[in-house]
Amino acid sequence: MQNMQLITRELINEMLTPEEEREWMTYTAHLPKHELEEAREHLVSAGVITKALVRVMSEGAAPESEAVQKLMHQHNQLMLRYRLRERLVTRGNWNEHITRKVHAMGMKLVLRMASPDGSVSGEQVFNFCCRARQASKWGKALDRIASEAMALEARHASAHSAAAQALAEDLAEVCEAHALGDPVLYGRWYIEFGMLLVDDGWVPVDEPHRKAWALLVDAVEASRRPAGLRAAAAW
Repeated sequence: MQNMQLITRELINEMLTPEEEREWMTYTAHLPKHELEEAREHLVSAGVITKALVRVMSEGAAPESEAVQKLMHQHNQLMLRYRLRERLVTRGNWNEHITRKVHAMGMKLVLRMASPDGSVSGEQVFNFCCRARQASKWGKALDRIASEAMALEARHASAHSAAAQALAEDLAEVCEAHALGDPVLYGRWYIEFGMLLVDDGWVPVDEPHRKAWALLVDAVEASRRPAGLRAAAAW
């Protein structure tokens, strides 16, 4: 625990300005105690799973292997249990810039703790996890749904259209089957914190994907409205 505290302080000094740290501390001081405890528990649990990923990665396991995919599913369950996406979206509404920085800092902390001897870099672990997500059943399904949503958005399709509603249903099924949680919350989280592979590097979600996911979110929300309201909106 002491080592984690030392690394946390190093990362704070490296990634946050004194003003940003003060704003973050002021914000968290007003959060419910249980939410702070959840965040700490998630950080420790995520570290355990990431260490396991580093171990199987070092043993030569492929991103698509059963051992890796099992750990990725456990990671999904962990994010759902500790409401990570919900907390990020909520804090993004408070201050998106600082939330992004603190989120990146937390990821660096988990990655650094997963390989304390430095035998595997945080970047290597992060890239491996992204490749595992890309190779997963749910990752492939989400990429397909997003691709189709991009095509619909380019044609200015309505969220109430049959095609958009079909994608909304697909998204809800994928989220339910793979512990991704509420599809609306997942979509909002992905718009702000998702990553894309571009030229062998991972970058924040671009504008076309943001618009596609916004369409998916709108489509899921439209599907939840009473039939009369859906008909009025379509009209």
